[in-house]
Amino acid sequence: MLKVCLDSNVLVSGIVYGGLPGVIVDLVFAKDLRLVTSEFILDEVERNAMRCGQDRWSIRFLRHRLEELAEFTNPKGHIKVRGVDPGDAMVLETAWLAKARYLITGDQDLLRLKHFKYTRIIEPKHLLELLNRK
Repeated sequence: MLKVCLDSNVLVSGIVYGGLPGVIVDLVFAKDLRLVTSEFILDEVERNAMRCGQDRWSIRFLRHRLEELAEFTNPKGHIKVRGVDPGDAMVLETAWLAKARYLITGDQDLLRLKHFKYTRIIEPKHLLELLNRK
């Protein structure tokens, strides 16, 4: 099964708005993709989902479901990449520690890297193209 790390922007967008990120989130819930994540990413998801108007109960339920499905890593903030802010570096470290094949993000600072170690960094539409799902 394909191991992916979803940046918080993809998770929140998929949950709140649907679209292509929503298809990816559905694939995670269907266990067609193996999700790797960290407390750092899930904390960001909670904060950003609340800013998008999601109620606290729904967010907690979602987090609980993601915790049940995901493989966790524990980034320590040791990764430093030129032009990448510390929060984005924590996402990179999460993907790297878990040996994720892909990091799925909409963040342009991360996308411009194209890869980090053995993890390719791509947009949601590119993952769905690879999976032949649109």
